[in-house]
Amino acid sequence: MANELGIVKTELYTAFSIALVVYSSLTYFVGKFMDGTHGVYVFPIGGVLAVISLIAWSMVSNANELYLVFIFIGISQSLLLYEPTFAYLVRLQSSDTAKKSIAFISVIAALSGSVYIPLVEVLIQSIGWRSALLTLALIIAFILVPIYLYLVSIDAKKATPIKKMTTVGLDKFALLTHKVFWAYVISLSMFSLTFSALASHLYPILLENNLSKDKAVFLLSIIGPAQLVGRLCFQRLHLTRPLSIIGLYTSGIILIAIATLLMDIKSISLLILMFITYGSCVGILITIKGLSALTITHSQYYGQVSGMMAIPILLSQALAPWLLAMIWNMHQSYSLPIYFLMAIMAIATVGFLYIEKASH
Repeated sequence: MANELGIVKTELYTAFSIALVVYSSLTYFVGKFMDGTHGVYVFPIGGVLAVISLIAWSMVSNANELYLVFIFIGISQSLLLYEPTFAYLVRLQSSDTAKKSIAFISVIAALSGSVYIPLVEVLIQSIGWRSALLTLALIIAFILVPIYLYLVSIDAKKATPIKKMTTVGLDKFALLTHKVFWAYVISLSMFSLTFSALASHLYPILLENNLSKDKAVFLLSIIGPAQLVGRLCFQRLHLTRPLSIIGLYTSGIILIAIATLLMDIKSISLLILMFITYGSCVGILITIKGLSALTITHSQYYGQVSGMMAIPILLSQALAPWLLAMIWNMHQSYSLPIYFLMAIMAIATVGFLYIEKASH
């Protein structure tokens, strides 16, 4: 796509960053709407918008058109991805049941990602990127949109009416001065920054460490399936351990995994183990991100609180590739960026430690 449109990698980063910024700017408002009795309507609206956006993407001819399309992709993401889906589940179910549902959907999302990414690659190789986008639009139009419309049809029978309650979820000032809220926001933002930065830069980091391209691609391919393993492990861990403890250990393990990138590890077995561990911890922390709002406020205001938490988390994701590239430019080496990410994950670990201490 980049070659055909005559754009460079930084322009692609810009498009994805635009989508994330738009997505983050809408999460609170979408979450607030999801807390109401008609929140389910965001799904068919988002589905139709996603179809239109993918069709428009397949027709772009330059970077400016791509940027415009990604504004609408960001809007559709805010209506369809984790935050509105989890808010809908929380509104329909008790907190305990919703936690199990969120953990289960996180597993399914990881599994679908492991299938979907190779599918997209096959489509691109076989019919080209424009036709691949049209195929994805058809999948959403004829499979997902009817499911969303079905949800609308049954929502009136199952939706829980909102009652007036005095909780931290109603008082935005109280929420914004809630120390545990900020500890979660900081820890999860630091994790999101790290994960997004490594998603963009891990391949060149491995090449700088003198690994062959084939080995680097193989190691990167492990991360997705390992996330599924992590989310499955979380379903067991969460039965006996609080989120803060799970987050504390997983963020600490990610810190250690990043530190190993500074070592001259030649053993492919050790590298595979490191990437499985890293991917598993990523999967666990993504699930914690979805559940953290339930530990702060009443489930009736999950959408608003998770939406407020998502703003800095998603902005960190959007900023990360650029930030790491700027740090790399200082010395034309990834040593300093790796130390930077270690410091970032140390902050995340301390944040989870504070949450654990505050809970006692």
